[in-house]
Amino acid sequence: MMIIILGDQIKRYRKQYGLSQAELAEGICTQATISLIEKQNKIPNMNTLIMICERLGIQWTDVIVRQEAKNRRKLGEVDQAWIKDDYQTVAAQLAEMHPDHLKDPYDLRHYNVLMGFLKLQFEQDLDEGIYYLTKAQRVPIHEETDIYGALTLLGMAIAYYAKHHYTHASEYISAARHLIDRLPENFVAYKNAKMWICIYQGRVLLKQNEWQAAIAVTTEMAQWMTEQSDFYALGHLYGIQAHAWAGLAQSKQAQHCFHLAAALSEISADAQLEQKLAELPTA
Repeated sequence: MMIIILGDQIKRYRKQYGLSQAELAEGICTQATISLIEKQNKIPNMNTLIMICERLGIQWTDVIVRQEAKNRRKLGEVDQAWIKDDYQTVAAQLAEMHPDHLKDPYDLRHYNVLMGFLKLQFEQDLDEGIYYLTKAQRVPIHEETDIYGALTLLGMAIAYYAKHHYTHASEYISAARHLIDRLPENFVAYKNAKMWICIYQGRVLLKQNEWQAAIAVTTEMAQWMTEQSDFYALGHLYGIQAHAWAGLAQSKQAQHCFHLAAALSEISADAQLEQKLAELPTA
């Protein structure tokens, strides 16, 4: 088990006591050692750490953390940046992490999934995306509630969809749908994962000219998302339905879904959906 010092915590306690680095170090170590602790989380010997903590009036357990806990916290911060579409921060935070330090299989899969989606969606590098997602698949996970297993399969489906390999994409999206349907709905990232799995399932079915199946899948999902009050997803789903009805030469239904998707697109400011809507027949 790896233990690291929270240098920022020591700095915070030092400033609370109104001590300079030199004053904290006096009689214990050098000022340079305190600087390294605060800036680089350098670990001194335990005697030094205990004396520093005694001078600050704290326990040494207040300023250490297991490496696994720090990794989990950092991955959570990356998740939050991703939700905000802040891909620059996602890239910067992942670059600071060292996969060799990820001893927990769940954290390692989480990291590889994030790297895979970063390569796919931000850097538009399909091969690198597949590389990281393949690494995620190889991580042995024995938990049934493995949301990142479902996201790994979704990522592979997205990659092969972008490569126009729709048979491969269909296999991965079907496996992702099977896995996500076994997870509890209150699980972290469940709603977003299920939403995008369904959207890509519908898109793959369109590419395979499976119009009725695309309508059935997205209708079921639209009902579920309406209950979740998620109008962003509904725009995508109605866009898929508009394509499917057009494929069936059902102009009235296609136009109805087209206008619903267009209205929802304006609400959610979704440029990707607007581009797809522009490709639809309007008569």
